[in-house]
Amino acid sequence: MKDQYKKIPFYIMLLFTCCWSSQAFATIHVIDVGGSSGISFVPSSLTVTLGDTIKWEWDNGSHTTTSTNIPAGAASWDEAINSSNLSFTYVPTVPGDYDYKCTPHASLGMVGSFSVICAGLGQPAITPSGNISFCAGTSTGLLTVTGASGASIQWKLNGAPISGATSDQYLPLVSGTYSCTIKNLCGDSATSSGVQVAVMPSPEPLFTFTANNMTVNFTNTTVQPAGLKWLWQFGDGDSSLQENPQHLYNSNGTYTVMLTATDSAGNGCSGMVMQDVTIGSTGIYPVSEKDQVFLVSPNPVKADGVIRITNVTDGKDPGLRVFDLGGRLLAQPRILNSGDHSIRIKLGDLAPGNYLLEIIDAKRQVYTRKINVMK
Repeated sequence: MKDQYKKIPFYIMLLFTCCWSSQAFATIHVIDVGGSSGISFVPSSLTVTLGDTIKWEWDNGSHTTTSTNIPAGAASWDEAINSSNLSFTYVPTVPGDYDYKCTPHASLGMVGSFSVICAGLGQPAITPSGNISFCAGTSTGLLTVTGASGASIQWKLNGAPISGATSDQYLPLVSGTYSCTIKNLCGDSATSSGVQVAVMPSPEPLFTFTANNMTVNFTNTTVQPAGLKWLWQFGDGDSSLQENPQHLYNSNGTYTVMLTATDSAGNGCSGMVMQDVTIGSTGIYPVSEKDQVFLVSPNPVKADGVIRITNVTDGKDPGLRVFDLGGRLLAQPRILNSGDHSIRIKLGDLAPGNYLLEIIDAKRQVYTRKINVMK
C-alpha cells in the first residue's frame, strides 16, 4: 500500500480539482483501486449525474477497470490500473447503469458499478412574455427561451413543432401561440407557457423607372392597401412624398433610390425597397463590357428566386458575396449557369429584408448592389 504521507499531495490536488470542477458545473468521482483488502473498488457503487467524470486511482496491486454491462450507445473501456498506470478517467455520455470489473480479480469479487442519471429539468420560459405584436420584416419580435441549458430545444406554433426551429432564439413569421419544449438525454421534457404573437403585415413597396437623359420617371407598383404614405429618397440628397414622382439628376453617376411605404391608416408598419439608378450620357444603365456596370434583376427578388446579372464577360464568372447592411458576410451565391454576357445565381437561404450583393470582376474591381428579398 502506498505510504500515507505520499497521499497528502494527492488529496490537496483532488480538493483543488473538485473545487474547480464545481465551478465548471461538473463533479469528479474518485474510485480507489485496491483498497484495504487489495482486491476491491472503493466505493464499489455510486450514482453520478450525466456530465460528471469517473476517475479510478491506483492504491495498490495490479488491476484493471473493464466495462462489462453498459447502456446501448455508451463507450466501453478496458484499462490497466497499476504502479505504472496510476489512473483512468471516463465521462459517461449516456444515462443508465454501468457495470465493470477487475479482470484478474473478478472471481474474487472485485467488481463495481455506477448509475448515471440526468439532472432535473427546470421550467423553460420565453422572453418577452405575454402578448406581443410587431411589424413583419423587423426583428423586434425575436423570442428567446431561458432555462434550456444542456437540453435540446423545439419551438412550436399552436402546439405543432416548427421545422428547424431548435436554437434558443426564434423570430416568428406568422401570428399564433408560440411555446418551447426542452428535452434532456433521459427523455425528460418540459414545455414553456405559450406566448401570443401578432405579426402585423408590412407594406412591400415596388417601383419601376424610365429615363430620358437626366430625368427619371418613377412608377410606384406597390400593391396598395388604403392609407399608405410614400417617401422617395433619390440618392442625391433630394426626396419626394409623391406617389409617382419625376426627378431630375444634375450629374452622371449611380444613385441608390429608396422607396419607403408606411401604413399610416392601419398598424403603422413600414416597408422599404432599394434600386440602383445609373445615369449616363446615353441614359440609364450603360451596358458595354468596357464600362463593366453590372445589372441585377429582378430586384426585389423572392426569397427562393433566381437573380440574373448581366454585362458579364463570358468565361470569367465574377466573385460573389452577400452581406447584411451592417457588413456581416452571410452567403456566397451559387452560380446556376452562365453565358451570353450574363449569369444566373441563387442567393441562398436569406430572410426577407435588404442586403448588399458584392460583385468582383476579373480585374478584381468591386461593385456593390443593394438587393431586396421578399417573401
